[in-house]
Amino acid sequence: MKKAVLAAIERGTPIGSGGSRLLRGNCEEHECLEAEAAKFFGAETALFFASGYIANFAVLTTLPRRGDLLVLDSLVHASIHEGARAGRAEFRIAGHNDVGAIESAIRDWRADGGMGRVWIVAESLYSMDGDFAPWMIWSRSPISTTLSWSLTRPMLRAFTVSRAEGSPASTVAVKISW
Repeated sequence: MKKAVLAAIERGTPIGSGGSRLLRGNCEEHECLEAEAAKFFGAETALFFASGYIANFAVLTTLPRRGDLLVLDSLVHASIHEGARAGRAEFRIAGHNDVGAIESAIRDWRADGGMGRVWIVAESLYSMDGDFAPWMIWSRSPISTTLSWSLTRPMLRAFTVSRAEGSPASTVAVKISW
C-alpha cells in the first residue's frame, strides 16, 4: 500500500479531500475506482465524493427538482438538512422512523396540490442513537420504493435508484449509509 501511495504521489495524483476535481483535476485513479465500484454494485456508473457532507449536499441540491417534495426523517444528519434547505424541492420533516408520519406528509402535500416526485430521506444507521431505519417495514407500506446506498468505506458511497411497481406517483426513497 505504501508503495502504491508513493507511486501515485510521484505521478502527481492529487490526494486528500482538500480540493474538488474541478480545481485539482480528474485522475485515472478516480475513474478506475468509480468503474470498479459501479461493477461491484451492478450500476451503470458510480461517483465518489470527498466527504459525506459533500455527497449529501450534492445529491439533495441536484436530483430533487422544483415541484418535488423531500420528506426527511427527523434524525437525519445536519448535512442532509442543509442540502434540503439549499435545494429546489420543498421539504417536510417526519417523525423518526414513523411510516405513518411519512405517509401523512405525502398525503397532505398531494392534497395541497403537490404533483412532483416525492423523495423520502432517511439514514440506514443513526449514529447518535445506534438504531436503524425500518426499511423492511417501509417496503411493505403504500410508499413502497427501493433505493440502496452501500457504504464502501467511511465517506465513500455508491447508490442505485429504482421505483417499486405500484408505488404512488414516482416516490423515491433515499437511504443514507454512514
